[in-house]
Amino acid sequence: MDWTKEQEDRLQFLEKGDVLFKDTALAVSLKQKANVVKSNVNELPDEEAADLLHALQQRSNDNEGNEGGRTGAGIAQSSK
Repeated sequence: MDWTKEQEDRLQFLEKGDVLFKDTALAVSLKQKANVVKSNVNELPDEEAADLLHALQQRSNDNEGNEGGRTGAGIAQSSK
């Protein structure tokens, strides 16, 4: 079976290595998990809620001057 032009174009795009993080399966999974946490945050015990708040504050502090995110090798960062 021969490749279609669309399949070849997609392969060429993927081989460039500049895939936006938001377009990866990991990003989709993280977004889904974040939505679950947001929907159920009131169910967290106080200690776990405090840990979550601390982690979010630490993330905010870590990202100051980093344009709000991290990049990985071969993964381009998207802007919101």
